Amino acid sequence: TCSGILLSVISQFYLTTIGYTCLFIFTAAFPFVAFLVTSSIHYTPQGRLIS
Repeated sequence: TCSGILLSVISQFYLTTIGYTCLFIFTAAFPFVAFLVTSSIHYTPQGRLIS
């Protein structure tokens, strides 16, 4: 999550400077979406269910 925070802080200043406000919103939301996706995976690569 620290990398997500750094990514959003850096992209906030960089992307708004060049005028990409919508892209900033997607960039800031990416770490949270990635966390939700990885926490919803219940199977290991070997096919076993994680309890």
